[in-house]
Amino acid sequence: MNGKQRILTAVRREACDRVPVFPCAHYFSAGVAGMSVRTFSTDGDKMATALLRAAQRFGWDGINPGSDVAVEGEALGSTAEYPDEGPPHVTRPGLIDPSDLARLGVPNPLRAGRMPVVIRATEICAREAGDEIYILPVIMGPLNCASQLRGVDQVLLDTVDRPEFVAELLDFCTEVVTEYGKALIDAGAHGLLVGEALCSPRMISPAFYRSIVSRQRRLVEALRKHGAQHVLLHICGNVKRILPAMVETTADIFDLDWQVNLAEAKCVCGPARVTMRGNLDPAAVLLHGTPEVVYRKSVEAIRAGGDRGFILGSGCDVAPGTPHENLDAMNAAVRDECAACA
Repeated sequence: MNGKQRILTAVRREACDRVPVFPCAHYFSAGVAGMSVRTFSTDGDKMATALLRAAQRFGWDGINPGSDVAVEGEALGSTAEYPDEGPPHVTRPGLIDPSDLARLGVPNPLRAGRMPVVIRATEICAREAGDEIYILPVIMGPLNCASQLRGVDQVLLDTVDRPEFVAELLDFCTEVVTEYGKALIDAGAHGLLVGEALCSPRMISPAFYRSIVSRQRRLVEALRKHGAQHVLLHICGNVKRILPAMVETTADIFDLDWQVNLAEAKCVCGPARVTMRGNLDPAAVLLHGTPEVVYRKSVEAIRAGGDRGFILGSGCDVAPGTPHENLDAMNAAVRDECAACA
């Protein structure tokens, strides 16, 4: 099997020749290619080069074209800054006055902000390796998109002070990310990763998250109708309390952070036939751990996740400077576990 075939088989929850290895690696990939984060985040050709080079070096089964959480907000008028060695971030939200929402239109992803950068990278990755590895670009979910247009603190305050405005804003942002996702599918993406870090129980209540689920489901269904083979939902932190609601989004894959107990998540998600990706700690284990620690944690994850419907990956983004031998240890654990089961 090649990488694409492994991912497709894992999502069907069928037996693979081995567990797929697919960490989320953006700025780490830039370092592998010897380029700055700024270059990676602003040049689609360079982004593709970095992602493909890292995937080849480590034998990954999939890659995530994408850069940062500010892409959609910037396309809608927010001002962003691009440090040389730090993630681009919004410095001035584009929607200061809530009344201006009515004047905003859904941007053309082929022209707006840095959306074309990620579309270009996706197009190149699909052309160069789309038959061999799984291409899964990143878009923001409705709440994350809203936070980059309105400001994180402000949109959370708005949920209390202006709930009707927030509902309108989330509906608008759902349209924005849907159109962006469709453009990425047209560029050759096999599926989409929907990033919704703000939906973590550490940020909003499970009750409020449930009010967002219908929009996430609408997004997933629209992307699937447009040709996405799968949609992955990424929510940071310990999502144990919201896993049943996440299942209602109908997403095919859940990214699970390191705080989540994989065995417990498997019990909750099993009847819904959701594939899980995760969940090595990108800081304590991958960045600061030893190859021996990474190997042991990888084996634990593989055994908890099972040999069907599981993808070994990082709980969140692999940090720049992560030792290469630590990532090699993930592959060693997969090989050894596969041999032991043969």
